[in-house]
Amino acid sequence: MPLPPTADRRFVDLHTYWESRRRGSFAPARPDIDPMDIPGLLPMVVLLDVVPGPGGGAADFRFRLVGTWIDRLFGRPLTGTLLSEARVRELGGPALDACRSVVADGHPLFAEFRIRLGRPGQDGRGGQVEALALLLPLSRDGQTVDMLLAGVVQRTDMPDPPPLSAMGGLLAGVDVSLRPL
Repeated sequence: MPLPPTADRRFVDLHTYWESRRRGSFAPARPDIDPMDIPGLLPMVVLLDVVPGPGGGAADFRFRLVGTWIDRLFGRPLTGTLLSEARVRELGGPALDACRSVVADGHPLFAEFRIRLGRPGQDGRGGQVEALALLLPLSRDGQTVDMLLAGVVQRTDMPDPPPLSAMGGLLAGVDVSLRPL
């Protein structure tokens, strides 16, 4: 299934790059991915290591490489931290579920996280922030997903949205839409 027709051009470019590195396999291996091949995408790119669970599958994900824009989006450096520790509690479960789905199924996934914010002290007006993610599997052995290559972009109707880590007190709700590719 292709990307949505309204997908950000950067997602199209990242997906095209990932496809070009697959060489007939369901997913490329990490050595097939060279971040220097995609310099214009680096600020929005993340590499995540799969942290296996005790019974197999993915328990969590460790940020290995994080684009500068992603660090700004989260309000802190993420390299070396776990996805479950990213300090966006309301997004943690859905984000982990989306990543685990890619590990379990081996298929790319397009995820939309719509974060509704209430703005206390401003006539009850709120805003909306969308964090859009393209999650792409990587596999060292050609069978098991052991890393994810992801691209993340943000859309908002707010002129100056706070970092995701600072939204806790403003959250009015989160809607999630997952689309396997």
